[in-house]
Amino acid sequence: MCGISGVAWTDPARLVEPSTLDRMTDILSHRGPNGRGTHVEPGVGLGVRRLAIIDPEGGDQPIANEDGTVVLVCNGEIYDHVETRKALQARGHRFATGSDAEVIVHLYEEHGPDLVHHLRGMFAFALWDRPRRRLLLARDRIGIKPLHYAETGDGLVFGSEFKAILASGLVEPALDPAALVDILTTGMIRTPRTLLRGIGQLEPGEILVHESGRVTRRRYWTIDFPEDGAWTTRTRPEWKEAFTAELHDSVRLRMRSDVPLGSWLSAGLDSSAVAALVAGWRPGPLDTFSLRFEDAECDEFEGIRALFDFPEFDLRSHQARCEAAHLELLPDAIWFSEDPSADAGSIARMLTSELAASRVRVVVTGEGADELLGGYHWYAREAVLRRAAALAGAGPRAAVHRSVGGRIGWVARLITTAPEMGAARYAAIVGPMSPVLPGELLADPDGPVEPAPELPPGIDRERYESWSPFNQLQAWDLGVRLPDSILKHVDRASMAYGLEARVPFLDHRLLELCASMPPAMKSGDGKMGKQVLRDSLEGTLPDEIRMREKRGLRTPDDAWMAGPLPDFASELLSSGEVASRGYFRPDSVERVCEMHRSGRAEAGKILLAVLTVHLFDDIFLRGAGPGEALL
Repeated sequence: MCGISGVAWTDPARLVEPSTLDRMTDILSHRGPNGRGTHVEPGVGLGVRRLAIIDPEGGDQPIANEDGTVVLVCNGEIYDHVETRKALQARGHRFATGSDAEVIVHLYEEHGPDLVHHLRGMFAFALWDRPRRRLLLARDRIGIKPLHYAETGDGLVFGSEFKAILASGLVEPALDPAALVDILTTGMIRTPRTLLRGIGQLEPGEILVHESGRVTRRRYWTIDFPEDGAWTTRTRPEWKEAFTAELHDSVRLRMRSDVPLGSWLSAGLDSSAVAALVAGWRPGPLDTFSLRFEDAECDEFEGIRALFDFPEFDLRSHQARCEAAHLELLPDAIWFSEDPSADAGSIARMLTSELAASRVRVVVTGEGADELLGGYHWYAREAVLRRAAALAGAGPRAAVHRSVGGRIGWVARLITTAPEMGAARYAAIVGPMSPVLPGELLADPDGPVEPAPELPPGIDRERYESWSPFNQLQAWDLGVRLPDSILKHVDRASMAYGLEARVPFLDHRLLELCASMPPAMKSGDGKMGKQVLRDSLEGTLPDEIRMREKRGLRTPDDAWMAGPLPDFASELLSSGEVASRGYFRPDSVERVCEMHRSGRAEAGKILLAVLTVHLFDDIFLRGAGPGEALL
């Protein structure tokens, strides 16, 4: 696990200034506190900050092949590196370290850019092929690890976080207005965008090649589902057996670590499943790390038992507490997460990560199970409301929408949205509620804005239209919300403290198996959800937890934004500051604040979106550090 950065010039003779590479590498020190390394030769410079997990003593990067013609910097873990290494050694490859990342350079010798098909893990890497003068960037299939890049007139610059690109001095920061629309409609910024114009993200399952002064991108993996009704034929016990085998294998591989390992643990099914499996396969007690809220409505443990209450699992429980005063951490959260969002989840995850990092270097987590199996509450509710929208027809829907002026609740918003599962309907499902329309908030609502893609990244329209509505919604969760919100916050919060977070539910083999399942094996009776997971855990988890309904991480956004607010937040939401920044209309923001504080609307997420954009402006456009963004 690391932070990587680098520059590739179009001019093959041009050298990367060591000071440039040092700035880019050092600003990622939180991602890799255990060491640093660089590689510079004409035309290219690579940098890395290392978090040592596998072969801590001998696995320093950059890593090269036997003759030094292929050089790699990598962020992530290749979980089946032991098996891959043995196969490569049998073909004559010689290894210099015990690092999992070293298999990548030898796989490249065998397969070229197609090596990505032979990797099982989470990764974002940069590989330099000297004879071909080729720089290859790649991101894992699901988007667990991030990778940003920018094309300049002279070449390509990249980094695990875009602050490394800004540190290069080769890109001038400017806000992208299209990304503002993303935040107000979906609560997140959709890949490949960032909030900075000219700096993009590699999409999950994508590679980028810089060669002979040209940049090309291509997708090597995307999620696919059978046509509606053409499911793989298996009985319920057979699905249980197949799922259980893949889940156990995924967890087993993610227990490989040469440093202390623990588990994030909520009171819910997903993290309890992972913690129970890990605890059952390792000697001695397992350190678990949980988040408590002072707000009883958000606290998952209020009045119920969690896995650490069952002595047979031998868990050491450590608990972080999240309180309203922690809103003071929002500038730090923006510094680490970079892209603003419409919730305070990044603060909660940072508190849990800080606690975990005080005792272990690796945690296994339960993220991804809801996307894998369609476990969110909106799957059942959306199906009912889709039928209602279809019965209403376009004319009545539009009349209802005009009559309420966009000031509608979740149910009404779904009914008044076209029933086809496109960008607008998905935004209505997951986006932040607002007492005003997004266009009323923007200072320049008629400015040049690129429309949001109508499909998740990499999805073929003909294939998409052949899928069931359940699978179409899964494609959006897996392709948009998972990488652009859930996994982004997990990565940034954990790496802020030099902590590696592993997500066993997002092994691509497990994901592909679940994609072939009929929706009924996932949704069950429509109330509990994740049927096959609950079946597979019979006898492993206490039934009290195994049959618990979905709740999920919720932060008290509405309560926090109703006040009292930290001084910096009050100032950044004031009409004067809103006007001076020029992103939002002061009268609209003032109206939303008044409606929220009076209790006439719940608009905490929208106010957080405005606040975090202004913090972003302070930190990344005006050059203040996180601690200096408090005005």
